[in-house]
Amino acid sequence: MNQFVTITSFITGCLAIFLIFFPTLRWPASSPQVFGTTEHQQTPPAQFQNYSTVSVSTDPLLIYIINFFSSSEIDHILNVTEGSFVPSHVYSPGSLPHRNSSSCVLPSSDPIHDLIIARSREVLDKVLREHPATGLSYFDIEPLQLVRYGPSEYYHAHVDWFDTLHRENKGWNSRLYNRGASFFVYLKDNCVGGGTHFPHIAAVTKKTHSAALHHLMTSLEGGITFEPRKGNGLFWVNLQPGGMGDGRLLHAGLPVKQGTKIGMNIWVKRDFGW
Repeated sequence: MNQFVTITSFITGCLAIFLIFFPTLRWPASSPQVFGTTEHQQTPPAQFQNYSTVSVSTDPLLIYIINFFSSSEIDHILNVTEGSFVPSHVYSPGSLPHRNSSSCVLPSSDPIHDLIIARSREVLDKVLREHPATGLSYFDIEPLQLVRYGPSEYYHAHVDWFDTLHRENKGWNSRLYNRGASFFVYLKDNCVGGGTHFPHIAAVTKKTHSAALHHLMTSLEGGITFEPRKGNGLFWVNLQPGGMGDGRLLHAGLPVKQGTKIGMNIWVKRDFGW
């Protein structure tokens, strides 16, 4: 009996190590994972907001969202988080900081938190219906993070997905996940500079949509840059259908030359099992 237990433990350990190095083989790798009935009941319907979307790139998927937040919603978010910003975590592979900014988390107890989650799910569900080729799936959303950039502050080119899968901090039911998709919504734009730059994206926006983005987007040979606009935002899918990170979604927060930029990160979790 003891020998059987030892062999079983050995096999289980080997399987766990194997799945660490081959995360796309975990269940489920790419099948859509939507919120269950219980979760939907716990989240109130999204308050109506007349936002619109423009597909900037289809492969990889990058969408511009106009009026995702109202002015009153933004005022509330900024009032709730005033005084909560602390220096952002800095990763410095070289001699210069990779990032210098301040950040904080929107309290989950605040009523607007669930409204933002519900509205984000609306966009996610629309993407699931209209862009199935992306392989997007999701089961949860990370804590909502605000990030603030002052003069000379920036975030060098980076990707949002993790090199290795992360485990939730939820006890025995914690799941392995990666960031399947991202939103970045502008909350304050009284600044010069501070654009969001995607060096590997070439815009394929239809001419009929070009007027909406004419003063907000600069498309050059070296990629595409979006100027901060209060209430507007970006959405993109970080992972390929098989679960690997998509390097084409490399992006940077360009230096703020004057003023202040504040944005919100909404990071979407893709399930990779236990």
